[in-house]
Amino acid sequence: MDLNEIIVLYSAGELSGYEVKERINALGITQTESGRGAENASLWTLQDELPATQPDRSLLHGEVLSLFQKILLTTDGTVTDLISLYKNESIKVDIIDQEIVFADAPAYLQCGREALLLKRIVLLKGPSGNHVYAESIFVIERLSETIRERLLETNLPIGLLWKEERLESHREILTYYIEREDKVSALLGQPAGSDLLSRTYLIHNKQSVLGAITEKFPLTSFR
Repeated sequence: MDLNEIIVLYSAGELSGYEVKERINALGITQTESGRGAENASLWTLQDELPATQPDRSLLHGEVLSLFQKILLTTDGTVTDLISLYKNESIKVDIIDQEIVFADAPAYLQCGREALLLKRIVLLKGPSGNHVYAESIFVIERLSETIRERLLETNLPIGLLWKEERLESHREILTYYIEREDKVSALLGQPAGSDLLSRTYLIHNKQSVLGAITEKFPLTSFR
């Protein structure tokens, strides 16, 4: 039984929550960078409640940020394409941690019940280095079968997959601000105490929330 069969049977009420968990575990989909499971879990910041912090709009004025940094914080498009153009290099996804869980969905995903969730931590990187740290949580049942399969079988950015599928979606930017997170800085090749630019947004398709994404990149990048 594959993931899509599990989703169909669960949606039809033919599998209980316990049975879904058992079958998901049997699939062995979890993908974690060797030896870093506990460390990766401690990186996770997308909790049951999204950050209460409002967008720090003062960042968009003055000269604290470059024009390109301001674009990255506010764009409704995929940052992968923008960074590829800016750096003049191909960008790939390095999966740090990925797992499928059957659990209570955070309220902001508007599921109202337990759901199959895909949680990922990735780096967007190119020949010149690691550019963006990103963590995401998606409601698997709301993704197309093609997207589900390609997310699990390839390292392609999800924004590119949606673009290829011509999915009509929009990003609701919830917050952006400057923060410090040493573990993330280390993954981005930055020293402890470095400032990071962070943004969190929801992805909507028609009346549904597909998921939430947080992206972080060094304040010293893209200047």
